[in-house]
Amino acid sequence: MEELLAVTGVAPACVVAVGDTPYDIAMGRAAGIATCAVTPGGCTAAELTASQPARPSAFAGLLPVVLRGHGGGR
Repeated sequence: MEELLAVTGVAPACVVAVGDTPYDIAMGRAAGIATCAVTPGGCTAAELTASQPARPSAFAGLLPVVLRGHGGGR
């Protein structure tokens, strides 16, 4: 993720990582970007919530989260 940010020149504050496993959330957090967990996917909602994403969301609720932005939170 860090390499992708460097190559594109996009600031971490302008990115939201969307994932359906705790590993995805950990990757986004390690890169310093906001995270959004979505279900259904590879894990249960409880497993995703335990990974502490900035925004837990059902997949259907993802678009409003992305459009609204993440406010710089992780």
